[in-house]
Amino acid sequence: MTLPSTTATVGTDTPIRIGVVGLGWFGTMMAEQFAANPNVRITNVCDRDPARSSELAAEYGIASHTDHRALLDSEALDAVYVAAPPSQHRQIVLDAIDRKVHVLCEKPLAPTGDDAAQLHAAAVGSGVVTAVNFPLQYASVGVGWRQRRSERFEGSLTCIEILIRCPLWPRPYQNVAWVGSRQEGGPIMEIGTHFVQLIRSLYGELRIVDAHVRWPNDSDRSEQWALARMELSDGTPVVMRVVCGVGGDESVSITCDGENGSLAMLEWGQLSEARPGTPFRTSNEFQPSSVIDEFCSVVRWGHGSIVDFAEAHAVQTVVDGLRQGT
Repeated sequence: MTLPSTTATVGTDTPIRIGVVGLGWFGTMMAEQFAANPNVRITNVCDRDPARSSELAAEYGIASHTDHRALLDSEALDAVYVAAPPSQHRQIVLDAIDRKVHVLCEKPLAPTGDDAAQLHAAAVGSGVVTAVNFPLQYASVGVGWRQRRSERFEGSLTCIEILIRCPLWPRPYQNVAWVGSRQEGGPIMEIGTHFVQLIRSLYGELRIVDAHVRWPNDSDRSEQWALARMELSDGTPVVMRVVCGVGGDESVSITCDGENGSLAMLEWGQLSEARPGTPFRTSNEFQPSSVIDEFCSVVRWGHGSIVDFAEAHAVQTVVDGLRQGT
């Protein structure tokens, strides 16, 4: 992935001061991680719900806001983490770049490829570090998969399969309106994005061959099912199946088969591997890295492993194609 060319903006021993915009389930979880990480100091939080913002601010003894611009205008700020719904990312990120505040944005970068392209263009030459949090990049599955790929564990690839089966959508722990909306939610946008980024980081460009999507009669609701066929630049087929509102248990997985072996994520964040004719075994030898530490490294020293806006834009372009169908 491409890393931005930048110089250190804070002392190497000084925690980076960061604010959090959007205090839903994921934003609150990341705020806890910021508070526990010695490389950063959380200084501000913002949410349109004043009670939610005030409650979390009181917990950490920091400033509370309901308008992201007030947070960005704070003097006690080097960077911002954006966890608001995707439709709000564009304005928050543009305002941050305009103020020379570094940005770590939750995926997807934007709800459309056009919006993502605008944000990428604004980041180019700005001198601002801009990154998107794709958690699988830093989880043990991503770390281990890259190691096994470097060892040619799979050998020549034969097929990649993605399954997203969600009996309930939105899922109970993430039951907010926008996650189930057609504009900025749905399983392809929320989950498929992870796999598109993971595949691109491991195996290169993805091209959509055909994609079929069924939408409910309610024009505000996200997709019910999807079936897509893609391929890598060498012609390796990539098949994705999405189904929601069905019986059974939730199942979210990606499997890559090769002539010498298979790699898979059968449980979220965990790498499984198998040689031909043998069952999968979970590999526990790989330690996860941290998006916070990598982001801080780029802000401080100009190097680190992040997913930048250029790659996030490319991922969103593929996601747009999957959702639009052929």
